[in-house]
Amino acid sequence: MMNPQVSFQDPFWDWQAFERDYLSSAVPHRIVLHATPKIEIYVDGGSEALGAHIAVLGTFDGRLTVLFREIHLREVTINGERLIELSASKRSLFPSFFSLLREITALIVEKGAAPAEAIRAVIDRWETLLARQNALSEERQTGLFGELWLLQRLIATLGHAALSTWVGPLRQAHDFRIGNDEFEVKTTSSSERIHRINGLGQLMPSLGCDLYILSLQSTNAGSGGQTLPEVVASVAEILRRWPGEEQQFRHLLEKVGYHSNDEPLYTVRRRFRSNPIIIPVADGIPRLTKDAVMSLDARYSAGRILHVVYDIDVGGLGYSDGSEAFLKLLPLA
Repeated sequence: MMNPQVSFQDPFWDWQAFERDYLSSAVPHRIVLHATPKIEIYVDGGSEALGAHIAVLGTFDGRLTVLFREIHLREVTINGERLIELSASKRSLFPSFFSLLREITALIVEKGAAPAEAIRAVIDRWETLLARQNALSEERQTGLFGELWLLQRLIATLGHAALSTWVGPLRQAHDFRIGNDEFEVKTTSSSERIHRINGLGQLMPSLGCDLYILSLQSTNAGSGGQTLPEVVASVAEILRRWPGEEQQFRHLLEKVGYHSNDEPLYTVRRRFRSNPIIIPVADGIPRLTKDAVMSLDARYSAGRILHVVYDIDVGGLGYSDGSEAFLKLLPLA
């Protein structure tokens, strides 16, 4: 189809219409949207890839890259013509990718932007938007800050074996397990030791284990303290002493949603406002468990309560870092 004058109000840009007209069959399509510079959208045979070919004007910047794993960018030559090829092969991504192509085309046709500049501008904006959507929330950043504090402490005494104690990223019941001792790390930015508990099982020890809450209080440090990426870099540097351990550490970070591409977003500097506290989970510790809920009167239909999120105040409980009881569980190097 040749249509150098496609309008951006044209039905062509309606995703449902495009999907119906060009993706519903296994027939390949090439739709030329603009003659000079050439812009064409293509669908390959079998509708396994959706992409665009855009003419190269001048020197193509080989440093132009895309951080999205599912989007591919390269320079190609077709019939002697140099083209920038931008494509996606993941079908679930096609609707969003189609919108991205529309924005690039609009910048080139309506604003007169150079193709490489238009691609870079749109991709930069999309990467920023998606990064902010996928980045860890402030609450999860604070939680990871606390877990990495414990991991550093354990590395100082256990060496690289400490990494195997961080079992939370592997969807184990609790954050850390050292022998028969389990630790649920709770870090709050509140001036009080109030921690959020997720679910009826979070404060239940595994069979044959003793469970402890490690209570940490963080605060924004202004120009002091450390950012989350700085803590990550510090741990990674230590683990480089042992082959493969830094790679395993990075793997665990990805499991909890921390990706190096997002690091520019993590600029808050944190420090601890008080001593760490360890609290044995035993009678007298505020908690809800499945047994506790099921003991409610039948009129409350406890069996239909599927998930509970609640806050507990542990102020005045447990023992502080430096005490004999604390150091027995988490000694210093």
